[in-house]
Amino acid sequence: MQTGSFRDDWLFPFIIITVIYSISFGLTIYWLLPVQQMFAPEMAAFASLLFLPHGVRVLSAWLLGWKSIVLIAPVALFTHWLIFGAEGFSASGIHWRNVRRNMCCNELLAPGESGARLSDFQQ
Repeated sequence: MQTGSFRDDWLFPFIIITVIYSISFGLTIYWLLPVQQMFAPEMAAFASLLFLPHGVRVLSAWLLGWKSIVLIAPVALFTHWLIFGAEGFSASGIHWRNVRRNMCCNELLAPGESGARLSDFQQ
């Protein structure tokens, strides 16, 4: 079995994935999310309807297999830090608890009622 070099097997895919993931994340946050807020402001607080970095993850997993986990992890953690800051990595899981509570409240509402927003739970 012939093995390639570190540069060909790991470094080049890492750079390509990092660049494409970062660009797709920027497009999602700074271009798609504002457009979504114009048409569906209640949903924009929870999720992006078209989250481009997920497509990068799927294509990377399809093309590279298990190596994609190692190659995507640094940029995924970095973009998570950009959004949530250091609190996003705390053991208390403050952001996930708020999102879960907020989603639960919205699911229990009757049609036409408005529920609590994520910002209602943040300090």
